[in-house]
Amino acid sequence: RVGSDGKLHLETVSISSSATDKWKRLKDAVRDIADGGTIVIEGLVQSTSAPGNSGEIVIDKNLTIKKADGASSAVIDANKDTGGKPKHRIFAVRVGSTLTLDNITLQGGMAEGSAENKLGGGVYVNGTLIMKGSSKITDCSAGEGGGLFLFGTCTLQDSSSITQCEARDYGGGVFVDYSDTSILNINGGSITMNHTKKVPSSAGHGGGVYVRGNTSTKGKVVMTAGEISDNKAGFNSGSTYEGDGGGIYNSGIFEMSGGTIKSNNAKNGGGVCISDSGTFTMSGNAKIEADNDVYLNDSRMITVDGTLTPA
Repeated sequence: RVGSDGKLHLETVSISSSATDKWKRLKDAVRDIADGGTIVIEGLVQSTSAPGNSGEIVIDKNLTIKKADGASSAVIDANKDTGGKPKHRIFAVRVGSTLTLDNITLQGGMAEGSAENKLGGGVYVNGTLIMKGSSKITDCSAGEGGGLFLFGTCTLQDSSSITQCEARDYGGGVFVDYSDTSILNINGGSITMNHTKKVPSSAGHGGGVYVRGNTSTKGKVVMTAGEISDNKAGFNSGSTYEGDGGGIYNSGIFEMSGGTIKSNNAKNGGGVCISDSGTFTMSGNAKIEADNDVYLNDSRMITVDGTLTPA
């Protein structure tokens, strides 16, 4: 927009009223705001069964959503299926678009059905997602990628987190699909307390992260800092686990030069399971705690690049 000074300014829209249709207002703001704009959230924005006040929000531009200065919270809640409302994920980020979350909590998303509908309970990413500050994806569920499904790029930094999410098949916290553009960058923050469930059709691999790959195309995780902890693969009941890769199940590419993997649980590879065509490179101060192990399938191996330095 053009300001009173005659100069072009990036647009900012605030969602802070006490109205009951704040989800609709957020959807409208996302649709109407100019590329590169910022939406400021204060308090709770919640999906409900009221007409027009629910449904996935599509991001088809470059957009920042941030907590208002001085606000005690900024929560975007898809509200699961409360009161019989439709189940839906929170955001879908399209190719060529970037969504930046700045001190925002996403919760209550559910992705069910077939094909793309069951992917990414919190966010389905074909473009780019950046999580800054204390941003969080929590209490979301899906068939694959309980919190996040990546066919694009996501960067976790600062104290951002993906936590307490569930997948019925693979990737309790995050599913990184096989594509040259599918990259999870963990530059800080945590992926913690997520789980996959043991179901008749799946053992439930990748309690924290599932990375898909084959001989020609691979998803990728690059971890330079942060933590993958307290995730469970193929959680059955009690302390029984049927899935592999409690922290991360990798048949793609996993490069770890920093950060810590600890206190995850699985049948094989409590910390990490390297399967099929997966590769795992450790360097720098990357650390896997003694309470976790690395399971190497078939002829898989760990490549140590340089000298590992204790954290």
